[in-house]
Amino acid sequence: MKKKMSILFIVCLIFSLAPLTGNAAYFEKASENVSAYSASHYKANGSIRKTAHGVTPYNGSAAMKATTVSGSVPFGSQAITPQYITNYNGSSKNTFYIEDTGVSSLLSDYAIDVWWGWCREYAYNNSDLNLGCSKTEPAYVSAKNWGDPLMRLKFFTN
Repeated sequence: MKKKMSILFIVCLIFSLAPLTGNAAYFEKASENVSAYSASHYKANGSIRKTAHGVTPYNGSAAMKATTVSGSVPFGSQAITPQYITNYNGSSKNTFYIEDTGVSSLLSDYAIDVWWGWCREYAYNNSDLNLGCSKTEPAYVSAKNWGDPLMRLKFFTN
């Protein structure tokens, strides 16, 4: 009886530490681009800038190609980089939540574009060109200077 109780306890412990994830999936992709983007807090029309998923960009959010988001990596999924990335705001992350679309079609299929921070409060010259940033703004320049290095990415989809 004592042995059965021990086994039951271990099984319960396993399920409490690793809850069932339903339809969640895990996969890895090698040699994927990781780029960075910045934007003005307010769009040219005066509204607060939101991601394609409807949230305000935040440290730890990222974008992917619209075709990838509508296919194998839906909004809310996690992308994990092999190293911590420090954005313009000084936030270091290696886990990014897919909240936006808009990655260049020239980049790899599972490329992510990590949120780098606000370049300014209001859209430059009242235009949404370059997501409301001037090409000389420090946050915009920093995001572009990050480049688009290749990394092995891990994905947890929901």
